[in-house]
Amino acid sequence: MNNTGCKMLGGKIKFVLGFLFGITSMNLMKIHQELNASRRYFSENSREEPTNSPFPPTNKSLEVATTCSPVDAEESNFMHIIEIQQTERRTTLRRGCDRLRSCEKFKPIGRANSLFSKNYKFSVCDINKCASSSWLRAIMIMDGYYSTDDYFNHKIRGREVIEMSNVKSRLIALKNETKLKQTWKEYLNIITVRNPFERIVSAYYDKMRPQSEGFTSTYGPLSLRINQQFKKYRFVVNDRSLNDRTATFEDFVNFLLHSKEPQANDPHWRSFQETCDPCTHEYDFIMKFETMFEDVAYLTRKLNVSSEHAKTFFHRWRRRFNTNNTEEYFKKLPTHLVQALYVKYEADFDLFGYPRPTWLCKKPLELARRTHYRNV
Repeated sequence: MNNTGCKMLGGKIKFVLGFLFGITSMNLMKIHQELNASRRYFSENSREEPTNSPFPPTNKSLEVATTCSPVDAEESNFMHIIEIQQTERRTTLRRGCDRLRSCEKFKPIGRANSLFSKNYKFSVCDINKCASSSWLRAIMIMDGYYSTDDYFNHKIRGREVIEMSNVKSRLIALKNETKLKQTWKEYLNIITVRNPFERIVSAYYDKMRPQSEGFTSTYGPLSLRINQQFKKYRFVVNDRSLNDRTATFEDFVNFLLHSKEPQANDPHWRSFQETCDPCTHEYDFIMKFETMFEDVAYLTRKLNVSSEHAKTFFHRWRRRFNTNNTEEYFKKLPTHLVQALYVKYEADFDLFGYPRPTWLCKKPLELARRTHYRNV
């Protein structure tokens, strides 16, 4: 092949590699901007902070080898940026745990209910309304229980899949504590979180509304019961006599704050802290909805996900809600309810570096805090 042909072929290879594996300069610039903005914010608010910290990066090495070609250099640069971000997130978590006066040392063992992939050597504490279904489907395919064809034909769903995962893909299935400890030590251990208020809106939207897919034989009757129990507490008096039969968002928030029944602690709105014990188990990678695409791109490379499995690794994932949607829901609530709900989930905001909403006044929160902890 002559020099011209080699150059043309080299150019094509570089283009394809850049398309498949590279992150564009615009994306890198966006990540840099987000990291710089987060550093500025957290340096002012004492939460997620720059990484000149005394805490070790993780118990697993996330370092990437230095490479030479422009495509590889861009790849390495991207991986390095995400690793800096992860160190900041773990530092934020550790400091949040210190503020909670959590004196426990990290346990050298994973949370028993976490999912794991034996083929790709990672575990994930799957939190409902935090991409848990995407994780479940990905792991069931990665470990050979279902095929990519099953995925694209919408066959990986329902109770059967959940029951199989409980037997095959939960750490508790390992049974032997020595094996559990070994797995936790050798695997990359992941937790996925999102803005706590956004998660509450997502849970309401999916489980409490008749037109939603999640309005099942379990959550339909619950929505009716919440309506019956809490409509009399609606802030607007005229709304108390409406002939509605399912929970409004205000009813749902009152239920979360005041109900003593077990479903008030349902996994779809149970706190991150209660679900995954992040101050007890040392997670290596903190995935966030807000940076989902970058985090997935990193994990695809870090875990060496095959091209076949990459087709279904968060392939259908999409963010249904944004900050504006969430804010609209909360702006319709009386202020005292928003303050009380923030206090209920305050540890989740703090541990994972989510700032207090700017539209929430700080001073009245002190009264809400005192009231909340008096009733706990």
